Amino acid sequence: MTNKKWFLNINSHVTGPLTTKDLEKNILNQPTALIWGRGFPEWITVPAWKEKLLNLKTLEKKVSDHVWKYRLNGVESQGSDLESMILELKTYPELQDLELWSSKKPGWRVVYTVPEVADPLGLSRRNHSRVPVMGTYTGEGPAGPFKCTVYTLSEGGMGLADCDLFAIGDSLKGVLSSPNLLIEINCFCEVVFVGQDGNVGLTFVSLPMEAQSIIIEYVHKFEEN
Repeated sequence: MTNKKWFLNINSHVTGPLTTKDLEKNILNQPTALIWGRGFPEWITVPAWKEKLLNLKTLEKKVSDHVWKYRLNGVESQGSDLESMILELKTYPELQDLELWSSKKPGWRVVYTVPEVADPLGLSRRNHSRVPVMGTYTGEGPAGPFKCTVYTLSEGGMGLADCDLFAIGDSLKGVLSSPNLLIEINCFCEVVFVGQDGNVGLTFVSLPMEAQSIIIEYVHKFEEN
């Protein structure tokens, strides 16, 4: 928990990464601030963050009491605590085939299914990491005009919330607008995921070079920490 890094969104101005101690100082007298950390699907409010922080500390204490082992390239490690194991794994250049075992849940599991290890190592099965963003995607689709909330962004696409207008395979033409980005972005997208909760995943089909650079710069700010 002491190594967790956070990003702070105050009136659409994003700062970070911040330590937990620094974040707590920065959110004083900022009741409308929003917070994001690796592993969170979206920005959350200060009260929600404080509750999550308490839960994370409780979980961290429980997890630290267990014995952990890893298996990589056919070699199995000795048992250790979680923090020591993660520090050791960070010295390896390639971890895609990593498997994990813990006394809490015996049995070998691929690293992507163990968030308490995958998150601090920055590992994901996705080709592009998704980060939080505040914005809208407005345009034309098969069902006509639309305006949807954008809540995640990656180099390869974006996630929409509360949008039940689309089907997988739909082609969309629209404008991505966000106070977190420098310009409005005209882009063609294809629907690749539709959830029952109204969440929709889009992949970029056509994106201007300038827009691509701006998105990459924004996403990398979160990825590097």
